[in-house]
This record gives sequence, structure tokens and C-alpha cells, in this order.
Amino acid sequence: GTTYVYKSTDRGLTWSSKTTTADTDVIAVAPDNADIFAYADTATDLAYVSTNGGTSDGSLGTIQESGGAAVDTIQDIAVSAANSSGINYVAVSGYELNGTNKEANVWYYDVGDASPLWLETNDKNGFASTSDATYSGANYSPAVIFSPQFSSDQVMLAITVGVNAPSTTDNVSLEIYSLN
Repeated sequence: GTTYVYKSTDRGLTWSSKTTTADTDVIAVAPDNADIFAYADTATDLAYVSTNGGTSDGSLGTIQESGGAAVDTIQDIAVSAANSSGINYVAVSGYELNGTNKEANVWYYDVGDASPLWLETNDKNGFASTSDATYSGANYSPAVIFSPQFSSDQVMLAITVGVNAPSTTDNVSLEIYSLN
């Protein structure tokens, strides 16, 4: 990764570099506010957010719900548009380890909360994340995105994959999660 990102305010005619706190391996920008972006360093599995266009950024801490397992590998990151209360969310997809088994998970973080915490989705009913022996424990979530209508529907979407080794048959699911 790199320790900087490039920013354009004129649709790509000119660019300026912004130094980041850590390596920048995956990055996402809020669709309604270019000053809000999040990035992740996949070597350390930490996420960072800037709410001032990159003038400064800060770590969002260990990606882990209280009492849950921490992220083991980050695959993707997303930033929502502001909801009706003016709050943006950051979401990280990847997997956590349950013993030696990988379990797909998506964690999300309320950027505007006075006491923000990471919350996870794989402990919710219907989320396809379990380290089912059928899929040899190699499960992960390679992608996460917020709905284009997030300000009104507060929906997050993720892909989860269960790898069925040694065969080549995989189980791919589209997860739809409401933050309401």
C-alpha cells in the first residue's frame, strides 16, 4: 500500500496528494460528501476515516464488536451517504477466525456517534457466514456497498462466499442488511 491518497476537486483535471496515517490498500468516499473518506491498511487490519478532505484522519480502532472476534482479513471498505440524521457509516467486509475456520463478516461503524463502536452482521439472523463444514471453513465477504438510497432506506449490501474445497463449487450469497 501507499501512505498517501490523491484528491481532485475539479473532476480529475488536477490532483493533490494527501498523506495518510497508514498504508492505503482499499478506500471509499462518501457519495454525498467528498470530504468524508475511509481507507484500510490490510496488513494491520485497521481502518481510518477523514471527515475534512484528508487534512487529518484517525483510526477507527480494532474492527471488532464487543465480545465478538476481530477482523482477520479486510477485503473491502465502503462509506454511506448521510442518513436522515446526518450520520455516515463505514463498513468493512472480510472474515474473522473461529478457531481455524474463516467466517465471513461485515462490520459497520457510526462515524457521527458520540461513543462509536464497531458492530457486526454475522451474528444476525439470516446472514450467511457460518463456518459450515460443507464449505471447509473458507468463508469470506469480498465486497460491501451501501444502497444509493441509503439516506432513506439505510440498506447495506454484501457478498459472501463459501468455498467448497476440494471441489470447485462455491456458495455465493447476496446479503441485504438494514441498519434501521
